[in-house]
Amino acid sequence: MQWSNSSLLKQQAVKTTEAARSILTDTTIKAPIEKPSLDPELQAARRARQLEQERHLQQMEALKQQILTDAQEQAAQILAEARTEGFQAGQADGFQQGYQEGINASKEAAQALMAQAQANVAEVVSEINTFRSEKKQEMIAYGTAIAEALINQRFTDEQAGFLPFVESVLWQFEQPDQFVTVRSQEQHLAGVRELLETKKQTISGFRYLLMADDSLAEHDFCIESENALVVFELRKEIARFLSQFLESSVKE
Repeated sequence: MQWSNSSLLKQQAVKTTEAARSILTDTTIKAPIEKPSLDPELQAARRARQLEQERHLQQMEALKQQILTDAQEQAAQILAEARTEGFQAGQADGFQQGYQEGINASKEAAQALMAQAQANVAEVVSEINTFRSEKKQEMIAYGTAIAEALINQRFTDEQAGFLPFVESVLWQFEQPDQFVTVRSQEQHLAGVRELLETKKQTISGFRYLLMADDSLAEHDFCIESENALVVFELRKEIARFLSQFLESSVKE
């Protein structure tokens, strides 16, 4: 989250220009959000997807190890056979050259085999990384869709569910003699107005302008002051949270 408000950045000077004011910045939810319980069918589906991903990754890792093991065994066998054949040929002809040529040939064959094995392993590793990346994005999209559906249901059943998101950002603007402009979809205006009136009564000189903006997504909103502009986008916040959760899960 990036803020341009000087009071939020330890009084650091900020130039207010029209270009700067037009930049949309993301905000992070300050208050923890109660995690809705997932439907049993959704939980089962998500678990099945996770198990399938784990099974595929295990197969890929096993394939990588098998390639290396086979290559090492074949290289050792070629080297041993070449030493024996080279020595026998050299002794039969009475020349050391035959033995050395056999050894050199075996080394070249073994090196070529190991090079091919390493290339195969690199290909498998690349496929594993691609698979992980694709599955991560797929899981983020899947989790985002579920979270949005649950939040939409909650907000539909309880209009007040939207206000904690607004308040988690609005408290950053709670200063005396502050003027803020708040924009959201029209369906949220009544609840937001009540919240702003409460702030107006408790904060000296606090003023606001509340506007309907149907260009925003259903649960998004914008809060702007003289030196700061914050746009809250619910879908991005969910995706960011899921991405961080998946990253921490991989590290663990």
